[in-house]
Amino acid sequence: MVREGWKGFLLAFLGTLGVLGLGLAATVAAVGPLAGPAAQPPEEAPWAWRPQAQDSLTLAVAGVSGGRAREVLLIRFNPQYGQIPLTLLPGGTAVETEEGWATLEALYAQGGGLLLKRGLAQGLGVAVDRYAVLEREQLIRLADAVGTVEYDIPFPVDYQRDGYAIRLPQGPRRLDGRELADLFGCPQFPDALARSRALGELVAQAVNQHLEAASQQFSPALFQLAVNLVDTDVSFADYELRCQAADYLSRQPGSPAVSLPPTGSWEGEELYLSEGFLQQLAGYFQPLAGAEGENGGFFPPDG
Repeated sequence: MVREGWKGFLLAFLGTLGVLGLGLAATVAAVGPLAGPAAQPPEEAPWAWRPQAQDSLTLAVAGVSGGRAREVLLIRFNPQYGQIPLTLLPGGTAVETEEGWATLEALYAQGGGLLLKRGLAQGLGVAVDRYAVLEREQLIRLADAVGTVEYDIPFPVDYQRDGYAIRLPQGPRRLDGRELADLFGCPQFPDALARSRALGELVAQAVNQHLEAASQQFSPALFQLAVNLVDTDVSFADYELRCQAADYLSRQPGSPAVSLPPTGSWEGEELYLSEGFLQQLAGYFQPLAGAEGENGGFFPPDG
């Protein structure tokens, strides 16, 4: 079962906003889905502008409660190929860094978002450009700024939090910010991996349902709200460099966000990711400098 306390990352949805509102609004942009064969740049007339490889960016969003990183959302904006791959990792995920093995929760406790970002990159072998740190009330405020999310709740949610009864019926429902937070705080998932699978899929659906938030009509206000609300190293320059790609892609059809559910084995309270999952991750995220693979779109892992 998941650990006690605020159970998990109440901001899988804010993976949308963690990218949207933080100037990486382009993360919700669409050209085409990730599933299927290797993605190709969208067809355009020779004179038409389109996003380039340098517009890509990977963000690590830590869901924090009581000073602890409960879960970490890794999400990549890849507008050149119309891709937004993401994965939601439990805080107990162990990665190997230059200093040895450490969990994501321990990395955050030792050095905050900057050390977490560096440890993720070293341990997973993919580039991680920026970080953001979010808590429950920030999720609610930012989620409400973007809008409700349609989601088919897989089981009846019924638990107590801070003396209040939290109840959400099973089935299709339009979730507001507080209901999203209540769902992400639910302790009823069988285990942390089941939680990551379900909530990672919810993040992807939230991104795909709010593509318009990346447009120049909405993204400047979201950026200003989020960047002033959360702890992040995202800068105004990050937004300026990508807002054209965000606006362009927000007007394209498609559902670009796809969740990559983590797999692995537990040793006590530490999750060691499987080789198969790490290969899949390397296929969709930009490898660190010196690693094989193209800088951008999906390439199938060897084997």
